[in-house]
Amino acid sequence: MGGGASGKAAIQSAPGEIDKVVLLSAVPVKHPERLKGELLFIVSQDEPIAQAVKRQYEQAPRPKKLILLAGNAHAQHIFKTENSEKLEQIIVNFLVEKD
Repeated sequence: MGGGASGKAAIQSAPGEIDKVVLLSAVPVKHPERLKGELLFIVSQDEPIAQAVKRQYEQAPRPKKLILLAGNAHAQHIFKTENSEKLEQIIVNFLVEKD
């Protein structure tokens, strides 16, 4: 439930308080249009929550990115798959990118 908690925190944060948010297979949050900060949505394309993540992404404000990874692993379990290094690199690159 960490992704959902991160999303909720981003919604409740003051403007400018959170710069970037990684939502890894995040459960849906109420009012995704209120998310703040630069957003990175990541989900395995065949996991059960994938469609819900895509809907949240569509409703979220910009700037935002959506990454669909091969497979069906959920959240932290993606780090146990062949996508582990790719996932790590995607997250690190996102966090160190300058606006």
